[in-house]
Amino acid sequence: MLARILSVAVTTLVLMLLSVVSIAAPSDALKQKAQELLTEGNRLAGEGDFGAALLKFRTAYELYSSPKLLLNIGTSLRYVGRNAEAVVTYERYLAHPEADPSREAELRGILNDLERLVGRLEITVAESDVRVSLDGELLRDVGRRAVVQVDPGRHTVVAEKANRQPTVRHLSVEAQETVAVALVLAEPGEEPPDPVSLRRVGGWSLVALGGAGIVAGAVVGAVAQAKRSEADDHCATEGHFAGYCSPTGADLNDQARTLGGAATIAFVGGFAVGVAGLALAFTAEDDPVTGTLNLDPSPGLRVMVTW
Repeated sequence: MLARILSVAVTTLVLMLLSVVSIAAPSDALKQKAQELLTEGNRLAGEGDFGAALLKFRTAYELYSSPKLLLNIGTSLRYVGRNAEAVVTYERYLAHPEADPSREAELRGILNDLERLVGRLEITVAESDVRVSLDGELLRDVGRRAVVQVDPGRHTVVAEKANRQPTVRHLSVEAQETVAVALVLAEPGEEPPDPVSLRRVGGWSLVALGGAGIVAGAVVGAVAQAKRSEADDHCATEGHFAGYCSPTGADLNDQARTLGGAATIAFVGGFAVGVAGLALAFTAEDDPVTGTLNLDPSPGLRVMVTW
């Protein structure tokens, strides 16, 4: 009986050891393979081939998810110009519980520099359970609203849901620009809704603003001319005292000059804003786009419009 118990115990122990070996061995093998890939990636990076190095580092991270590999991945992304992905990667490293605190200040400085090189998409989704992809990559945890960092350039956002037609938006983003994109899916059997071009709306708004400026300039100019004519009645135009004005005439001339300057600024500014608005309206694409326009049509006048 004792021999039988010992036999069962030994068999159980052997099975447990085999189980541990079967679990540990693949882990050690993957770690070793990841180390080989890291070494190869570092060699490629040293030779300036950051694209190939990035592939090695990412494969290594898939095999063995060491947070240190995120630094290699982030640096490679920076060198190949994929700054938005680099931002996300560095932020993942800083959020990791095993991140090195001594690297935080350095990485925060790098992130500040990268923030000036990327744009943002402010994505809003009209309903729940919608799959959203950006340039063919599925975005996770979007919910009803998400802000996604992107590199400057052209991008495509797609919203999909079961039994519904997908909604597709094509848009352009500049560095430090935030572009809002609203994703509304059509009801079953309907065509997806057309996007509202905020750039076009902003353009026509600028045209209206510019027209108002021109009208205001004309009105103020007319008042200035009236003041100047009234001042002539209080100023000598001939004889020994030609050019001399009474205090009332001098005051009216000052008012006329001030109003004339204001009229010129309003007229020139209105014309510049109107032309800019026409350019925006006629070159706008059917995409939801935001941006900022700064105009300095004349000294002392600065117009900044956001759409």
